[in-house]
Amino acid sequence: MWTLSPDLLLKDTLDLWSSRALAAGQHLGVFAELGKGPRTAARLAATLGLAPGAASDLLDALVALGWLQREGDDADAVYVSTRTSAQYLDPRGSAYLGDLLQAARAPLQASDDSRLDDALRARAPARAPPVSPVWDAQCQLMRRRLGALHGQALATLPVAAMARRVLSLNDAGACLARAWAAQAGPRTRFTSLQGAEDAAATCAEVPTAAMAARVQVVSDDTPTEEHDLLVFNLVLAPGDSAWRRAGLRKALRWLGPGARVLLLDHLADDARRVQVPALVFGLAQRMTGQAQGTRTEGELRADCLAVGLQPDECLPLLGGASVLVTHQALA
Repeated sequence: MWTLSPDLLLKDTLDLWSSRALAAGQHLGVFAELGKGPRTAARLAATLGLAPGAASDLLDALVALGWLQREGDDADAVYVSTRTSAQYLDPRGSAYLGDLLQAARAPLQASDDSRLDDALRARAPARAPPVSPVWDAQCQLMRRRLGALHGQALATLPVAAMARRVLSLNDAGACLARAWAAQAGPRTRFTSLQGAEDAAATCAEVPTAAMAARVQVVSDDTPTEEHDLLVFNLVLAPGDSAWRRAGLRKALRWLGPGARVLLLDHLADDARRVQVPALVFGLAQRMTGQAQGTRTEGELRADCLAVGLQPDECLPLLGGASVLVTHQALA
């Protein structure tokens, strides 16, 4: 029997964003500057007018995509062009082909295509370009579609098998909870914790009475019974470490002793070298107007420890996502 998988579609989606990262490297002058010699992220940011943290996100994404190399893992690490990018992407070279990518992308460009370039440039926060309604709507659609796919995948993990009361946090449209419920046994019940302004609209999206009996949608301030598992969806989430910790502290009120907590995201390794999905999704974060982009497993582990959770293991999920499994200490 064939097992269907969305992996190919997810790969093609990621490839579209990856080509945009490469285009940003061209537009912003990364390859031209590296044609003069190795540079640190700080020097590239200063020379090209990039925000320091955003520059690292772009450069590390280009490393993971194979267009740059990085020598070192600290703040003094230097970036150099690969032989291929030096040959074909330095606009001063006789073999330059960067305009080939630009020509291929030109018919596909829309009004939001320059948003990544704008997000990477240094500017005062008050002058950051506003998020357009079109881009915001597309991000919400992506969060919902990915949430449903991740919910299906989470239902197959051993850590989920014994859960009877599951709480989902930051779950747009309760899509993750609904997809998980469709795969889980009838004894498992779900609660989707929504903002007060979103709860009513999300309730209306639950398609059938049978599903509504298993997936309860509540607002942030509604007390509920204790749950034995929490899933916190951070994919394309708009918050920093303080926001994540505040969300965890609030959700812990609804968990029983020894409950498991799953943090879902596209996570880079702490050296930020190889996880293309995490680094490309980090750039997408910045396109939504966020000051923080790529997140690492180490950062999420630190968040968990700060609120009293004990990290256990980090498991791969489909499409390059990961889930960090943690638990609440017994009282």
